[in-house]
Amino acid sequence: MAVPTPSNPEEARGRFRRDMEIVKSNPLAQKWGWGLEPDYDGLRLYAGMWALGETGDRLGDDYHIDMDMAYYPKYPPGVTFVNPATMLFDPNSDMRWFPQWGESPPHVKICCDPPGAIEGYKQAQIIRNTMVLEYYFDGIELSSANAWNGNSLTFFATLYVLQQLLTRPYYGGRSQ
Repeated sequence: MAVPTPSNPEEARGRFRRDMEIVKSNPLAQKWGWGLEPDYDGLRLYAGMWALGETGDRLGDDYHIDMDMAYYPKYPPGVTFVNPATMLFDPNSDMRWFPQWGESPPHVKICCDPPGAIEGYKQAQIIRNTMVLEYYFDGIELSSANAWNGNSLTFFATLYVLQQLLTRPYYGGRSQ
């Protein structure tokens, strides 16, 4: 499998803008209270999300996610949970801004690896799911049924998987 390469920036910006309107108008995005702040020029999306109980009630744990849209729509967005004060993630001081997982959702294989787990990749967090860019840097061969398809999916799919993981019983609390 080839290492992902960034999309043409103008194509990425155009799809990002178009899909942002679709995602913002989705009733689930409104129901779950996602705070979405696009940076079209920088090809970034900052998303604020809440951990939810099994009945959909907010648990009080907020999370802030920096999504890299530079590979979009060829690949899904990159995902980094960040400290809301710095909008960065330092594994030595910001682990409270990274969630722990409880059970795995059906049809979702998720695990997180420390920095350097994928040779040559600098990301401090790697969430292994086909709706997250970092998965594709691992060199895993996928069937076309499991892989990202930018023609039929939007970054809503990435946000949806993240919200699943931030909902009990899959959500296991804050990391320490």
